[in-house]
Amino acid sequence: MGDFNYQFLLSLLIIVLGYVIKRFNIVKAEDSGVISSIILNITLPALVVKTFSTVEVDFTLGILPLINIIYGAMMVFIALLAFRKEKRHTRGLMSMVLPGMNIGIFMYPLAEFIWGQETVKYFAMFDMGNAIILFGACYSLAAIFSTGEVNEKNKENIDEKNKIDFKYIAKKLTHSVPLIAYMLTLVINLAGLKFPAIIIDVASILSRTNMPLSFLLLGVVMDFSLDKSQWKMVIKVLSIRYGVGLIIGILLYLLLPYGELFGYTMLLGFVLPIGMAVIPYSIMFKYNQSLVGTMVNLTNILSFILIWATVSLKSFM
Repeated sequence: MGDFNYQFLLSLLIIVLGYVIKRFNIVKAEDSGVISSIILNITLPALVVKTFSTVEVDFTLGILPLINIIYGAMMVFIALLAFRKEKRHTRGLMSMVLPGMNIGIFMYPLAEFIWGQETVKYFAMFDMGNAIILFGACYSLAAIFSTGEVNEKNKENIDEKNKIDFKYIAKKLTHSVPLIAYMLTLVINLAGLKFPAIIIDVASILSRTNMPLSFLLLGVVMDFSLDKSQWKMVIKVLSIRYGVGLIIGILLYLLLPYGELFGYTMLLGFVLPIGMAVIPYSIMFKYNQSLVGTMVNLTNILSFILIWATVSLKSFM
């Protein structure tokens, strides 16, 4: 337990370091896009290649993407129901932040740092389903509700603007380097093939930087500037997100006895932070970027605390 708390402390210190270097303008908030791009396109795929190069995919791993897709679809339904009385633009903002999760940047490094690389494969499979929800469902919700209030005078305009760009969704899915890395390594694995040793060696070197870069990024993007009138909206979103996530996670943890690492994935997977893809969506569809960014940051902190509390409690049971 002492080692576990120490690992969490180290993670927290790296996040704080990221925040401090931003406050002192050593790294600027605008630089977060570059750091995020390096993680998503280089170090995270490298970690996936390294992890799955020796993994045997079985039924337990295979059902994880499906579980996440079903959960994401359920959260879309809950969002549409819970926010049905809100103004159109507000409804879109609140709905798009509920289904998707930040697994790659947030949970991969934490899982590897605390439990070892064996755990990463479970969250990687879980993340395959999440990519579809994040780039499909969240984007669609953002697009559908992006134009403001409906009235007879501008109804035709709204219908035109609200068309979902399916080409964009397909492009995001087929150009997602982490998703391509998942699928490629999975196909190679199932075919009984292996990457050349030199690729594994390069991936191993690059993957070591994924954890510190990810934690530094969480600190760099941390910001809590928010109007007091918007806190009611934030509290409603977080209550639904963590309330439903905890209930589903605990139920699946108790009902699906597929081993300890699978159990950790169920217990923690549904209380992860809001997916960072909603930030560019908020820019694209002219939502309140400050509000979206604050919710993302708050969930980073709340999820970090919840994971620490959950694993600490479980260690005493």
